[in-house]
Amino acid sequence: RMTEKQIPDSLQCLLDCNGFGEIQWKSLYLNGDVNFSEAREKPYPVYNVTVKNDTLIYFLRFLARDSISELIGFQCSQKFICDCD
Repeated sequence: RMTEKQIPDSLQCLLDCNGFGEIQWKSLYLNGDVNFSEAREKPYPVYNVTVKNDTLIYFLRFLARDSISELIGFQCSQKFICDCD
């Protein structure tokens, strides 16, 4: 929450295709489940975050560097057909 988020274009395409928008970002900040036991610290921490809504579960992976959190992975519990290559 305290860091600026960076999202590569390829992952932004997947977010858009899977309907992960402002409501889901708010849910992530308020109710996201961070798996600290899976966090890796070398050279920067990597955190896995799970966000659930009524029908879908989103899995996001962030690389935390100083004041920037870079999204480095995204999956959804439902497979959507995307042209994000």
